Amino acid sequence: MRPVVGWSAIAAAAAVTSSLALAACGGNAESTRSGPRILADASAAINSVKSFRMSANVSTSGGVGRFTFEVAGKGVGEGTFSLGNLQFQLEEDHATDYIKSASLWSSVGGGALQQLLTGHWVSVPASNTLAQQLTSGLVALTSPSQTAASLAKGEPKARREGTSSVDGEGVVVVREAAGGEVLVATQGPPYPLEFRLGKGTTLYLSDFGGAFNIHPPAHSLSLLNVIAGLQSGAP
Repeated sequence: MRPVVGWSAIAAAAAVTSSLALAACGGNAESTRSGPRILADASAAINSVKSFRMSANVSTSGGVGRFTFEVAGKGVGEGTFSLGNLQFQLEEDHATDYIKSASLWSSVGGGALQQLLTGHWVSVPASNTLAQQLTSGLVALTSPSQTAASLAKGEPKARREGTSSVDGEGVVVVREAAGGEVLVATQGPPYPLEFRLGKGTTLYLSDFGGAFNIHPPAHSLSLLNVIAGLQSGAP
């Protein structure tokens, strides 16, 4: 079985990032603080949120991938992903991932699997090795605490680069030692609103604390059972 190609770059982008920004009125002091302090403050702010929306353009070896994802709590979320001809919808409900795609399954198990699963919601345990290949990085995407831990390291060499704006919201720009930039809100809680990771990869964050109505599909096919049936030759 061949793992899906290209989405490892999304996992990397998500791991370096993964959580969000905006809220309240009134200026904060981030535009006057050091780079490491701004990142530490952003880390603390992220730990205070449980839901958010993210969208991204991600540069991969296979082209430019795009995704949107709504997180409604740790391990709960839904979104859409595309990279060239590869497209799929994803819902995550704690220990189970649900995937729907008209193009994904041939990359996983060939034409027979594609024919059986196209147009259906397909369930797979999140702990399964195949699920982890298909949804690599989602633990980071749906865990503000992991992003907070990453930012909390504070990058001793990170430096403040001045101010800018994201969709009309004031931000302070922090350049990390590796060259990426984190844009942190200067109004209200200092959430990171945008991550510029270079090479055409940018992650945008919004709708912090949003009430997303996310529920797993009422009906789905078990991916592991379908694969077992194919391997046994069952009709």
